[in-house]
Amino acid sequence: MARSSRYHSPYDADDLDWDLRIMGLVLLSLFLSLVFLLTREIIAEFAEKPEFQISNLAVSNLTVSRDLALTGNWEANFLVANPNKNLPLKLQGIRAYIYYHNKHTKISQRISLGQPVEVPARQERVIRISRMRVEQPDDVIVDEIHKRMNENSAVIFGLRLAMEASFRVIGTDLKFWCSSDCMRLRVELEGVWPPYAEAFIDGDGKKCLTSLVKKFWGGGEETSGGGT
Repeated sequence: MARSSRYHSPYDADDLDWDLRIMGLVLLSLFLSLVFLLTREIIAEFAEKPEFQISNLAVSNLTVSRDLALTGNWEANFLVANPNKNLPLKLQGIRAYIYYHNKHTKISQRISLGQPVEVPARQERVIRISRMRVEQPDDVIVDEIHKRMNENSAVIFGLRLAMEASFRVIGTDLKFWCSSDCMRLRVELEGVWPPYAEAFIDGDGKKCLTSLVKKFWGGGEETSGGGT
């Protein structure tokens, strides 16, 4: 009875060893990617949101015409703080809105600030907003503002900032939409001619309520310390 024999190539063991090495590298790469993603998500989860504080709000040349057209030049200064220890912050596409009494009666807006505001970790920057475009609210609102102007009365305004923000986390950007509401800002109207008003804010400023919505990851350039 003939005995069967099998030929073993001297390269079989080397090929198997090479395949195992490739598989090991693939598994190691997947493991490191998973660790990177988990680390990034954990850092993002515990990132502290930026803090906004309005330090000045003023309006000059506030007038109401006979046909109840409202005009004026608004200016506001914000202090934005980045409380995070190792995460640079960038704010861009900043839009500002002035409201009368509440969030539903918009009377002025600044569409966008062209220059991004970059806030290094544990630092502060000032956002300056000026030349805001006046929108026309209902005639009832304009008439009420005009009445208070004639009486040299205080008027309550609100101001909202809306923007895209991002934290730099391990070489990538954690982006989110950010809004900051500063309500109940008491503005004292001083005379009708020339009309002028400025905000009276207790202490060094008034903190604003900040909310973050719709976080998403995206690539980005390296941020550098700076500001406007």
